[in-house]
Amino acid sequence: MLNLIVPLFLVRLLTPEAIGQYKIFFLYLVLVPWFFLTAGIPNGLSYWAGHDEKRLSAFRTSWTFLVLIATVVLALGIVAYPGLRLWLDWNPFHLRLFIVSAFVQCLSTFFEEAAIAQGMIWRGALFTSGFDLARNMGMLGAALYFKNIEAVFWANFVVVGSKVALGWAIGYKEGTQRLEFSPEMRQAVVKYALPVSFSAALGIITTYNDQLILSSMIPAADFAMYSLGCLTVPPLLIIETAINRVLIPRMSRAFATNKPAEARLLLREATSELTWLFLPSTVGLVLFARPIVLLLFTAKFIGATIFLRISAFKYLQLALPFDPVARARGNGKWILRQLIVFSVVSIGLVIALTKAIGAAGAILGLLTAQYLMRFSSMKNIKATEG
Repeated sequence: MLNLIVPLFLVRLLTPEAIGQYKIFFLYLVLVPWFFLTAGIPNGLSYWAGHDEKRLSAFRTSWTFLVLIATVVLALGIVAYPGLRLWLDWNPFHLRLFIVSAFVQCLSTFFEEAAIAQGMIWRGALFTSGFDLARNMGMLGAALYFKNIEAVFWANFVVVGSKVALGWAIGYKEGTQRLEFSPEMRQAVVKYALPVSFSAALGIITTYNDQLILSSMIPAADFAMYSLGCLTVPPLLIIETAINRVLIPRMSRAFATNKPAEARLLLREATSELTWLFLPSTVGLVLFARPIVLLLFTAKFIGATIFLRISAFKYLQLALPFDPVARARGNGKWILRQLIVFSVVSIGLVIALTKAIGAAGAILGLLTAQYLMRFSSMKNIKATEG
């Protein structure tokens, strides 16, 4: 929620161009770990926590892999700096700060994930929320005091770097964040983490490729309009996630006990609940897009209205099932295959429609691919489950 609130203040303090730079900087920064396939490493800690005899070695090997990947990111950034500067056309200071920020970003979630995996839920939650609050308050304070975007980037780097340093100090003392590269665990960690990381990266492509592509095609001020218009409403996503977290285990039990009819009923009920949630939400965002933009982002960003009206339909497609049946049956290969196919479809549509009709084409291309993916999934569910 704080990540949504911070831009509401920044739009009142900074220029549209600075807001565009802010959006692009953090879009790339958040996606770096995903594209370097690190997502499966902290994700796997929960799995290894259940293996008492291997837990410590697995945690250390996972941390070692993460440090190696982060170091590769830093080294590549330094070596490729001249080329990146020409390609991205960024302020040189912004780019240098981005490279070192990407290094700490890759390491930033390990300590909290390790704590939660070991059952120390409050420690992990407080560590995460405390530093998240400090980061956002630091960025706001920097913007208020210095009135420039560079200070915001510095505040993020200092707080996230402090988070990584403190987490490493505690983890090193407790033995979970020390460098270890045992041959046995090295292969096991990679075997678990790589498919998860690859699937996560593909999922990110199907979700954010419009912004990635558009950020290199239009000026920063125009990108600010687009990204603010593609508004994220966290409560809606939280509810959708919660419903699926309840649905999938129940469907899995139904399939395991040879009750496919019960599984189909559970899926229909969940789809109905999500439709009742997302249909009025979508209609409301479309009808009240202009006052929402004026209220949240001021008249400076009224150009975001058209993008909000279009992007509102991304919530309606969440009511359509994509992978609950595959996840309930443990069919990860089907999910991966769908993500590969529709990542390619999505990128193609986004590029083609953006070139044809401009920035609005990017969100139209993304939504078209997402709906096609959901319809394809529904067709598959009907064919296999009846």
